[in-house]
Amino acid sequence: MRLSLLLLWLAALVCFSLIPGRAHAQGGEGGPFGVDHYFRLKRVAEIALAPDGQWLAFITESLAPPEAGGGRRVHLLRLDDGSVPVEVPALAGARRIAWVPGSTRLAFLRANGGRTKLHSYDRGDGTIRLERTSEDPITSFAFAPDGRTLAFVTRAMAEPHEALYDRFRNGTSGILVDPATTSSHDFLNPHWNALVRPPPPQLWVAPGGGNPFLVPVPGTPGGAFSWSSDSRRLSLTFVGSEMPSTQLGDDRTSLGLFDVSRRMFVTLLTAKAPRADKPGLTYSGGEWIPGEDRLLVRRVRESDPWVSGSYPDWALVDVSGSETAVWHPGEFYPSDLRFLPRSASDILVANTVGGVHSLFRLRPEGLSRSAFVAGLEGSSSGFSFSGDFRRVAFVHESLTRPPEVYVAGEGFAPRAVTRLNADVARAVDYGAREVRWTAADGVEIAGWLLTPAVGEGPWPLVTHVHGGPAFPYPDAFAPYFDHWPYPFEVYAGRGYAVFFPNYRGTHSYGREIAAAAGNEAVGDIIAGVEHLVVTGVADPERLAITGHSHGALLGPMVMARARRFRAASFAEGVANSVVMYELMSGNANREIHDVVIGSSLYDDPGRYLAESPDLHLRGVTTAALFEGGAYTAALYMLGFPKAAERFGMPSEFIVYPQTGHNIALPTLRREAANRNSDWLEFWMRGREDTDPAKADQYGRWRALASRSGHR
Repeated sequence: MRLSLLLLWLAALVCFSLIPGRAHAQGGEGGPFGVDHYFRLKRVAEIALAPDGQWLAFITESLAPPEAGGGRRVHLLRLDDGSVPVEVPALAGARRIAWVPGSTRLAFLRANGGRTKLHSYDRGDGTIRLERTSEDPITSFAFAPDGRTLAFVTRAMAEPHEALYDRFRNGTSGILVDPATTSSHDFLNPHWNALVRPPPPQLWVAPGGGNPFLVPVPGTPGGAFSWSSDSRRLSLTFVGSEMPSTQLGDDRTSLGLFDVSRRMFVTLLTAKAPRADKPGLTYSGGEWIPGEDRLLVRRVRESDPWVSGSYPDWALVDVSGSETAVWHPGEFYPSDLRFLPRSASDILVANTVGGVHSLFRLRPEGLSRSAFVAGLEGSSSGFSFSGDFRRVAFVHESLTRPPEVYVAGEGFAPRAVTRLNADVARAVDYGAREVRWTAADGVEIAGWLLTPAVGEGPWPLVTHVHGGPAFPYPDAFAPYFDHWPYPFEVYAGRGYAVFFPNYRGTHSYGREIAAAAGNEAVGDIIAGVEHLVVTGVADPERLAITGHSHGALLGPMVMARARRFRAASFAEGVANSVVMYELMSGNANREIHDVVIGSSLYDDPGRYLAESPDLHLRGVTTAALFEGGAYTAALYMLGFPKAAERFGMPSEFIVYPQTGHNIALPTLRREAANRNSDWLEFWMRGREDTDPAKADQYGRWRALASRSGHR
């Protein structure tokens, strides 16, 4: 099984932000855990520790309605005096929060009058002032260490009339379509044009708080820029104007340096597009070593489009060119992590290693866990340091422990400073642990397992095939609910074991595991299920499987090969690789499918037929629920219910309106979570919810069961 462009492309746009770690068992006092608990859960979206290390600002997000405390809210907390976090209503709508160096002001972006502007809030007197405005919305910013000089990026709004989606519906004459750049998304998604064809960003600098001027970047500024300690120079990534426009062009960044006082731009390291048998070359990073003229830089050689980005070389690069850079191999996931140099010999990075996300020290000989997170098991993320790097604030969580804000420092161990999710924590009534097993070819594979609090097994087992496939299923709390609302924690509380295999193709377990992308992945998952059956964890007569994104291409192949699953649910996948190829843009096919699969559809259609799961369902009896978003993969999922009906499988196909690759609307998340829970209980245990509103649903399902002889 090879990679699917649709899934990888969408994953790159939507950007999975899941955070791994290690799990431990925990008993619940306020169970049972139900669907409502996902809507009470407060995520910590942003953290900003003040330079003095005494004040903390953070933003929480919740799916609950605003009147129930949900939405996005900004909090302030004074550390070390026993204070509790205080919500600041005046900061409603704030994002990209950051303390202004040498001041008591918290800077943030907020939309006003259709424009996103830069503001600041003074924690001393509570006043808000407008720091910067522009014709186009401001998308990011960074104050220099002097607290006055500012760099910021603007990007104009995409014009709706330029989108093919709008032209197809509102045009009055024939439209010339370029097959190299046009895909099914142009026909389905009203937001697609703004995602893939946005106006170019512009980088501005306002020296000493004065009038801003446009930085003369020889191309398009990237998303990363960093100030030198003396506030005089700005390092940044950019896509050079000579770089050919391609599907992956925005990822091939060069590294440059801008001298503010001289208004001079210098390209330090130049990216290269792939040519013949020579892979492309990309540079990223550019974080300054404090007090030095050196930058921390990563270099990627695109030997494998989907693997090499996580395995860059890194070096300290002297901006004067007087030293020769010494490059060291690295393994970083995700590949766009922000690195935190304290000094040339003490570089910190929030990285994922072996499925565990935490803070590590980066050295030429490899990575080691930072003392700031000593003693913690689980996920740590969102690290924000004080100005002297002696104190850090971050989010900590695990599969069994909801997220809270922690603080650690030199001389004291990590401690929680919030109780945002105490009520949710009391409802946790299941345990979790890492599991490892050996695949048929002798390779060891790892994953996570949720286990019910009652009994010792065998339990009914739900196996979830994660998307990506690069991102490792994390040891964070209810991590997948924000992407597709499978209620795994509810299943565990109801007596199901839930299995999350990090099959081959998953990153952070070494290059050998990451680079594998064939039938090994299917075999890995089947071997993991068999391991749980043999060890008495799983009931072999009550097995279910789910999958989202790439997992909804891979999962159905597992279902078709193993032929022992009683129930299934797949969302936003690809039923037929031929259809996928035909509906994607020509550029995307040439750059991704042709490279990854090894040939084009037109040269070797047999490969694509072999990797089309809807062609392999004959004889499968699994009751399968198929779901898709109206804006993205619903069209690609349509082959599944058609094939299922032809082969006598009980199935339903649900399309969610106003939905892309991930369900965004809370009402639809709740609907999907309840539907998936009902589907599993009906086909695995024969149970029905007595809610009268669900009578039609169960009537349909009973009819499916009768026709198929499933029950």
